[in-house]
Amino acid sequence: LNNSKILDVGCATGNMFNALNNKYQIDYTGIDIDKKCIQYAKKKYKTAKFITCDIFSKKIKKNSFDVVMIWNLFHMFPNWKQILIRACEISRKYVIFDNRVKYSGQTVVDKDLSYQYYHLSNKRNYYIVHNIYELISFFQIHELNLEYVYGYGYKMREKTSSRLPLRESDVLVGIFLLKKSKKNILR
Repeated sequence: LNNSKILDVGCATGNMFNALNNKYQIDYTGIDIDKKCIQYAKKKYKTAKFITCDIFSKKIKKNSFDVVMIWNLFHMFPNWKQILIRACEISRKYVIFDNRVKYSGQTVVDKDLSYQYYHLSNKRNYYIVHNIYELISFFQIHELNLEYVYGYGYKMREKTSSRLPLRESDVLVGIFLLKKSKKNILR
């Protein structure tokens, strides 16, 4: 990550900047749709850039970041395929994200079956637990233009307040690093 231009998708109050900036020399931009979070982050971290927008904003150009990060958020995107495609369009080198995965059963994208309540609003939000094989299969599409996929999984360390259509013990947190191909395989 050293000397990288980083986009943090769903940066909230910008604490990832603090963690990264303490260890690396970075050019950091955080985006979030929550204006209050962005206002707070701008006040707290003066040397970083923060923008109120989502990943599909025209403010964010193709191949404009070395690394695109999506932490503790990917499992809330019902349009996860479009999110990954867009993240790979924006990134020149890597896309890094965490996710909730399982080994059996289909990926469930249904707020009646799998959800969590969004903080303080009492609104349901998606809590998608992806079938690992479906996710890995999707990594192979040409639009992502990937050279390598690295993954690591571990058991969830704490209980979740989410309602899930399976036992929590069957859910892993998956950490993925997608390395972009230097050759553009799309013609």
